[in-house]
Amino acid sequence: MWVFFFIEFPHSFVPSTNSIINFNTLTMKLSKLFALLILANLTLFSCKKDEGSNNDYSINDYEGYFTGIMTTEGISNPLEGVLKTSSNGTFTLNLLSGSLQGSIESIDNTLRLDINQRSGIFYDSTSLTGTLSQNSEGYNLSISGTYIDGNPLNLNGQAVTLELGNQAYHDSKTKSSVYFTHNESCKAVITIGSTTLGDLNNHYAENGLCNGMYASMFTWPVDVENEQSQLDCHTVRLRGLDGNYFTFEDCNTATFILPKNTQYSYFVQWENGETETGNFTSPDGASRMAICLENSGPECSGNGNGNLPGADGSPRFNMTWSGSTDLDLYVTDPLGFTIYYSSTNSPSGGVLDVDCTGSCTGGNAENITWENGGPSGVYEFHVNYYSGSGDTPFTITVRDNDTTRNVINSSLSDGDSQTWTYTKN
Repeated sequence: MWVFFFIEFPHSFVPSTNSIINFNTLTMKLSKLFALLILANLTLFSCKKDEGSNNDYSINDYEGYFTGIMTTEGISNPLEGVLKTSSNGTFTLNLLSGSLQGSIESIDNTLRLDINQRSGIFYDSTSLTGTLSQNSEGYNLSISGTYIDGNPLNLNGQAVTLELGNQAYHDSKTKSSVYFTHNESCKAVITIGSTTLGDLNNHYAENGLCNGMYASMFTWPVDVENEQSQLDCHTVRLRGLDGNYFTFEDCNTATFILPKNTQYSYFVQWENGETETGNFTSPDGASRMAICLENSGPECSGNGNGNLPGADGSPRFNMTWSGSTDLDLYVTDPLGFTIYYSSTNSPSGGVLDVDCTGSCTGGNAENITWENGGPSGVYEFHVNYYSGSGDTPFTITVRDNDTTRNVINSSLSDGDSQTWTYTKN
């Protein structure tokens, strides 16, 4: 803001010799005052321009842990991953559910993003552009565009720079995170102790979370003291062959929250009937690690039924075992009716469609299912050791609404039985 002074002299003013001297003196003083006023205005303008501004609009090498949300019509997906920027004017956003890559340009004191590569949940999105702005912890990121169905898409979140190498922080935490991913066509169900997570679909990135682009993600600590093990899913909308759009849940990461520095065994039941086991030691407190699964068995159709003998259903109870032992599967529905080898149908629509008495061609199995959907409520199921000799391991897979809800691995000896329950919503 400029400040001006105007001095008006009378029209009748005729300077004398003394007046000329005084006038010159006055002119010199006014010139000095005017110079001071210019300096004051420049200082005031400079201060107002810088007031409250902490933004750095240069493009720097940066890497931070990103969390945010992607929204479009009827869809809201939480986001987690790594944001990287480079002084050469490029950026990448690698998330558990998808990735974005593009260029950065500083225009009119704004870091503007132009996205030219996309995958995962962003694969069919178009016209994606965005901005980056600094905050006290890292960067705010905002991206907008058009989703596959023509609706507006928005992504907003924050990348933070976390302190590394703070052993005192790790020592103060009691739990850590273990991530499971795979790239197989078959779905997988992972069991650690009493916790089972599935169905796990293939990850969008080659090698899953073992891909090198996620390496830095596992160097940053994340507090999971109050978190629970979960299957990480995101909502996807696709266009069907009939031209209509349909929405489904895609679950590509299983995250187990476990006590730190502890040895564990895991069991994997693949959709094609293959199984896999392994051992690991959970990392230090607030640390993370990735385990990437591989399946050497036949390819799957992806319908979740795999090579389990019998029909799928909602719910479905399938039991498989090896050897000549005869095991029997019993299921009591919420109406109180029990299905087993001598009563193979129930009024609620359940049926025993596979009944093996041991050493069956293609493997031993029993299958009790509600193909058209059973009633809501508590289902009780148990296994009875009918005949044979020796301890017999078996696997029970519980499925509902095209999803594996539980996988039980146990064993029975002569005369034993075991019982469990499943609640259908």
